[in-house]
Amino acid sequence: MLVWKTIPLVVCLGCVLPAEPPARIVIQSPGAVAVVGGAPGAKISCSVAARIRREPGVLRIEVLRPDATIQVPRVTAISINAARGAVSVTGVEAPVQVESAGGSLTFDRITGSIEARTGGGPITADRLLGDAVIETAGGEVRVGETSGRLRIASGGGNVSVGRAGELAATTRGGCVEVERASGPVSVHTLGGAIRLGSISGAVQASTALGGIVAGLLEGAESSVFDTGSGDITLLLPSTMQVTIQARNELAGRIGWVVSDFPEMDVMGGRWFGGRVLMARGSLNGGGPLLRLSASGGVIRLLRK
Repeated sequence: MLVWKTIPLVVCLGCVLPAEPPARIVIQSPGAVAVVGGAPGAKISCSVAARIRREPGVLRIEVLRPDATIQVPRVTAISINAARGAVSVTGVEAPVQVESAGGSLTFDRITGSIEARTGGGPITADRLLGDAVIETAGGEVRVGETSGRLRIASGGGNVSVGRAGELAATTRGGCVEVERASGPVSVHTLGGAIRLGSISGAVQASTALGGIVAGLLEGAESSVFDTGSGDITLLLPSTMQVTIQARNELAGRIGWVVSDFPEMDVMGGRWFGGRVLMARGSLNGGGPLLRLSASGGVIRLLRK
């Protein structure tokens, strides 16, 4: 028979746990909650009144008041459901799942995978060592560093990533900035600029309204860059072996192609009676295909 028990303020919950920590801790909170990972085998504590329920392999904690701080063993998986208010998780060496009806989410030093969703609010993640899925209905997303696969979705807000492996990021209204990525990168925005620092994998980058700036490293794979209205600027190593196809749909007075590479062959334009400007070329003997498409603006191919 399951029994609920009310815990006094600032109380250690270890006395109600079995000898081994539960495989998962499930936390239900009416407001803001902070979860902090302790040493392996550390006791579980909660800073406010809560009800607990034990099930096989699971400890359920119903926090009765907002602004709770809960300490958990690092080896325990965490699931958090918050009605409203900020949620933060720090130093957890296990999978983390967070659902918030509306509030900011903050993560740091998470070793396991992350699934985090909020109905509205910013999301910040500093150091992640596992795969992560991060979604907000409306708010900015900032990720400092992650070594796993990262997926980001925002209903409206800027997206910023420091270092990533494999990355997929979308926002309905905002800019996307990635400093460095070693794996495939897919970034899309309906309204905002895209800036990619140093990318060594394949790239899929598109924006309906805004410019694209991307720096590619040696060994980059076939990629696509597309903007409905804006410039495209690629920064390429002078010895990079790639094949480029650039297309400017509104060539002429408002759009053209500029290249530091003499191998590029420019075709079309006003002097041919058309409004489409094409540029093709194989740099240093050719290699993976880079496709660039713009509707106006300037397409620039620059040497790093």
